[in-house]
Amino acid sequence: SDNSKENCPESREKEENHIRLIFDNSFELTLRYIYQTCFSINTDQEISNSEKLATNLTDAFCNLLLRVDACVELPFIIPFLCSASEVICENVIESFWSFAIEINEADIFIRRRAIFAIASLLQESKFICFEQIVLFLEKWTKWAHNYINEKSKNPEEAKANFYKHGIFYAVFQSIMYLIVCKHTDFDTRTIKTIRLFNFQKLISSTLNPLAFCPPQVLQQFVEVARHHQIVLCSMIIERNKRLSLDTDRYISKKSEYYYPFQRMPKFIAHANNLEREFKKDDSSTQGESSNIFDYYTFINSNSKLYCD
Repeated sequence: SDNSKENCPESREKEENHIRLIFDNSFELTLRYIYQTCFSINTDQEISNSEKLATNLTDAFCNLLLRVDACVELPFIIPFLCSASEVICENVIESFWSFAIEINEADIFIRRRAIFAIASLLQESKFICFEQIVLFLEKWTKWAHNYINEKSKNPEEAKANFYKHGIFYAVFQSIMYLIVCKHTDFDTRTIKTIRLFNFQKLISSTLNPLAFCPPQVLQQFVEVARHHQIVLCSMIIERNKRLSLDTDRYISKKSEYYYPFQRMPKFIAHANNLEREFKKDDSSTQGESSNIFDYYTFINSNSKLYCD
């Protein structure tokens, strides 16, 4: 019978493999279209087309993909797109930021994911140089200070509340995440710069951001911050423990550790297939050893945002 065929393990496996093949082919076609539209562009029309595509993909990411749990491969379209040019990369990050901080109909957890996506992009993309990441840390820290200064004008607004201040907590968590991930690159100058960010004021504020950070980020940040003498968190953490603040219902959600651009070998395999194809079609690239489609070595030497 038809029902017995549908329940047959061999039949299900065959169907799953067929779906995977369709997805793989569609994904590779999407990467190819992004490359042809956004890479190596010269004319005004080509630039306009690339910007339109970037806008459409960014909107789709914010309004669709951010809402999907366990979406593994599709998010990697974003770093691939951002590697095309400095302008596209900056526009994508600005779009994510605007989606998160501007009042809109999106759920607070979805808007927080947009912040985490920026942090993940900055951490994982080797085409964004370290100096640029420090500038983002400074920008976000200034935003956080301005936020608590504004809320402190009204005692009712200055109370710790996840739903009222969820974006603030996401920004602070992302700052901690980037410091944890990048601290091995810190030199003396960077450490001095970060010490001037006045984290003590942020963590001591009545908004209590440390209470809303997932343990896997908070524990590592405490160690890094202590080692580099950036800020001392132990007293605040102990106070939160004594008060037995019930924040687990917020930080236990999947969205609280949403860093979608961590390394994914299957994506790199897709990208490397494209690289071989385009090298074959373009004699000017013959003999080059750089892996221009490798997610970890995207480089655009003509852009200040990108590292050599």
